[in-house]
Amino acid sequence: MPAMRPYPLLFEPLYKPKLWGGDSIFTHFAHPRPVTVPIGESWELADLENDQSCVRNGPAAGRTLGELRETWSRELLGPAPLFEGRFPLLIKFLDAHAWLSVQVHPSEAVARRLGGNVRVKHEAWYVLAAEPGGAIYHGLEPGVTAAAFREAMLTGRVDGILRKVPVHPGECYYLPSGTPHALGKGVLVAEIQTPSHITYRTYDWGRVDPATGQPRELHLDAAIECIDFDAPSPPAIQALPPSRDKSRTHLVACEWFTIDRVTLSESVRESMQSRDRQRAEPASTGISTRKDRFLTGAAPLEPTASPTRPNGAPQQPEHSAIQDQAGASPTANPCSSEMCVWIWLDGKAEILRTSGERVLSLTKGDVVLWPAAATDARVHPSPDAVWLEVGVPARH
Repeated sequence: MPAMRPYPLLFEPLYKPKLWGGDSIFTHFAHPRPVTVPIGESWELADLENDQSCVRNGPAAGRTLGELRETWSRELLGPAPLFEGRFPLLIKFLDAHAWLSVQVHPSEAVARRLGGNVRVKHEAWYVLAAEPGGAIYHGLEPGVTAAAFREAMLTGRVDGILRKVPVHPGECYYLPSGTPHALGKGVLVAEIQTPSHITYRTYDWGRVDPATGQPRELHLDAAIECIDFDAPSPPAIQALPPSRDKSRTHLVACEWFTIDRVTLSESVRESMQSRDRQRAEPASTGISTRKDRFLTGAAPLEPTASPTRPNGAPQQPEHSAIQDQAGASPTANPCSSEMCVWIWLDGKAEILRTSGERVLSLTKGDVVLWPAAATDARVHPSPDAVWLEVGVPARH
C-alpha cells in the first residue's frame, strides 16, 4: 500500500441474514436496504479470518481492516493491544425480530483449557430501540445449579432460571464471558465485543433451520463448563462513577474495552443555536474525548463548506483546552494519542482537516474508526449530536 497519512475511516457493512432478523437496521437509520432477506446482524467493524471490513472513504478505500492493521500498526492502534493478533474490537448492529438463542461465551480460563480456536468473548449491548415489553435474559436467578440449568435448557423452561431484564433505549448492558444471555424480540442494539466467533448455544426456542430442516446445533456441555454457578451473576448495568465532564456518561469499563456516551451539554447547545441564529463564528463544545486534540465545535453541515470567520478569512481550528494545558503539538508524536471508535447515534457532524478540507460527514448509524495518528482532523457536530465512544485500554 502506498504510504498515506492515517485519517478517520468508514467501512462497508457486512450483512448477515439470520432466522431471527428483520429490517430495523435499515429503517432505524434510514439507510437503503440492499438485500431482501431478513438481516439479523450488520458487522460494522471486523478483522476476522473470513470477515474483513473494507474501507469506503478516502485513499484507503477498498483496503481491509486487516491490511491497515498490518500497514499502519501503531499509527492505527496507538497503545491499544492486538487481540490474538487482530484488531481488538468487533462492532455490530443486531436486529432481533424474534428471541435469539440462549448462549454463553467462554472465559479466559475455559479458552486456555480448551485451546485450539477457542477465544475469550466479552460483549456489551447498547439499546438503540425496543418495542414495548422489550427484554433480554442476562445471567441466572440466584441459587440456580448446573443440574437445574441443564434441565431447563433441555425442556425450554427458561423463566425462573434466567434473569429477565426489561430494556429501554439508551441503556447499556455488559455481558462478560460466562454470562448466559439472550437478546429479546423487538430489540435493536449496537454490540461491542472482543473479536471472537465462539458461541455456545444452550436453547433455541424450538427453531428449525430451513436450510437443513433440522434444529440448530446446541452446545450445552461446553456452555455449562463456562458458567460459574457458585458466583452471583454480574449486574446487568455497570455502576460506574460519574464523569467530571457533564457531556460524557461512562457506560462500560472492563479490561477489554470502554464505552462512553457523549452528548452536547445544554449550555453548549444553547451557545451553538445562538451562534447559528446570529451567524457568528463556531463555538467550542468543551467536550473531552479520546481525540481531545480535535476542535469539537459547531460548523456548517453543507458537504463542501469550509469553516470561515465572519470576515471571510479561513477559520483556523483551535486546540482543545486539554491539549493546550498539556502543551503538546498535535503532530509532535503521531502515536501519542489513542485509537477509538465512534458510533454515531443522532445528529450530524463534519470532519475537516485543519486546512478546512472535508474528510467525511457523519450521520445516524455511521461507525467511524479514529486511528491513533489521525491528528490532522477536527470534528464539528450539530447541536443534537449524540455518539458512543469505544476505547481499548492499554494492557501492560
